[in-house]
Amino acid sequence: MIFLIPSVSEQKAWDELVVCSGGSVFSESYYLNAVSSNWGILFNSKKTGGIACPYSIKAGVKVLHSPHFHRYSEWIGEGELDDSVLAELKRLFPVCELHTKEIVSNSIQRIHQIVDSNSYKLNQLSKRSLKKSENYIVSSDNRVEDLISLIERELVPRIDTMETNSLVKLRRLVENFEGHGLRSYSLIDESMYMGGIWVLKNEHTHLYLKGTCVTEAKKNGGMFLLMNTAIQECLEEGKTFDFGGSNAENVKRFNYHFGAQDCVYSHLQWNSAPFWWNALRRTSKLWKRK
Repeated sequence: MIFLIPSVSEQKAWDELVVCSGGSVFSESYYLNAVSSNWGILFNSKKTGGIACPYSIKAGVKVLHSPHFHRYSEWIGEGELDDSVLAELKRLFPVCELHTKEIVSNSIQRIHQIVDSNSYKLNQLSKRSLKKSENYIVSSDNRVEDLISLIERELVPRIDTMETNSLVKLRRLVENFEGHGLRSYSLIDESMYMGGIWVLKNEHTHLYLKGTCVTEAKKNGGMFLLMNTAIQECLEEGKTFDFGGSNAENVKRFNYHFGAQDCVYSHLQWNSAPFWWNALRRTSKLWKRK
């Protein structure tokens, strides 16, 4: 097997392989460059298939992990994520906290939600919320600063994994995908900005990235209107809408209001780092998610 840090031209070739193989946006270089401090690709011997490997170097130890906003890695192209691949990953990375699309035996299972034209169905709560939101309009204006500021006010204080560094990554994602599949939905009440969401589009899927509304708009169905608008646009293109990777119960309940279906993925863990490193991890913020 071959592990390499891809050059610009190699990233372009990798992205072409991702698209041809029906891979997700999480495997594209635009995405990985925005969210990961380091990433490489573990290829098979012929470089006809491989898996993107986001990682950090903490106190000299390489840690394979899924960064914030990155749901999972996946095998792309010929081959599969088998025992030989896992063995090579363990050799390259002493510590791992990686999510994978593939179901791996003896791993922790997590779920995310999707909806397509067959499963899409509004329940009664969704219908009532959309009725309350009739005074709002949804525009395609990309109000980056307004939405970032709103996320900082509304979400960062309430979500443990959201912090200043997370907002930096979110901004990079928005910038990297501008002109490469970014779709913005802004909620407007007359001339007042009430919130918005960002969605990333590729050949097969529309992925919900992040968004929120002011409290008043949430109470009046604003998030339901934004999400339903994005879902309907996705389904009209014959694609699948992906709600992202949250395992929070309240987020899952919200997704189910649109007929969302569960999909399972894996959380891989191992740790063969030296004793001193693990001691440092326990007594410091070394393991803080980056």
